[in-house]
Amino acid sequence: MSTKKPGYYTLIYFWLSIALSFLGFFVQLFGAQLTFRDGDPNPLALSPFEIASIGCFTLAFIFGLVVIHKIIAMLMFLVQKKQW
Repeated sequence: MSTKKPGYYTLIYFWLSIALSFLGFFVQLFGAQLTFRDGDPNPLALSPFEIASIGCFTLAFIFGLVVIHKIIAMLMFLVQKKQW
């Protein structure tokens, strides 16, 4: 049986959030280059690359919220543990 240290999943979620942010940025950059190369800009600017980048940013935001929640919960646990 493997024992994982406390905060193991928090680190995974943190790095996943960072990776999704970078992925969303690069997908958006690639989509913008394709849009300008074609010469026919979409007035709504909603290409499949834009939608994919918005999804990556949304997932990164959700994982970021989970990380913040876990950090606050761990800090509260440590503060309450010190009082006793």
